[in-house]
Amino acid sequence: MNKVGANAMNIDLKINDVARGIYLYVLVLQNDKFYVGITNSPEKRFRKHRSGTSVKFVNENLPIIEIRKIQLATTSRYEALRIETKTTLTLIHYYGVENVCGGDITGDIDTRITKLKSYFIKPLI
Repeated sequence: MNKVGANAMNIDLKINDVARGIYLYVLVLQNDKFYVGITNSPEKRFRKHRSGTSVKFVNENLPIIEIRKIQLATTSRYEALRIETKTTLTLIHYYGVENVCGGDITGDIDTRITKLKSYFIKPLI
């Protein structure tokens, strides 16, 4: 592919990404557990979650009781990740770190607690 063709393809990909947008979603799982995620392909991502082949936290807390999603007013992946983590922190505030996973607060419970502490405990200088 010539250089002009490659550049045109990159532009097309960017236009398609903008058209699809980025979605924030919250999975309500059994036992009052919540998973927060972002995706630009919600239906595909939800199928993966339902099949039990996604993240460990979701797989351990299936079935999915409810899915809530909104299209974000940003096309910036960085901004979407920030919103995802902020949403996760809000849900942790209400439901506890043992019941919520997502954004930057992922992994097993000990890892989530460590990550959560990093948001609120500033190192001494």
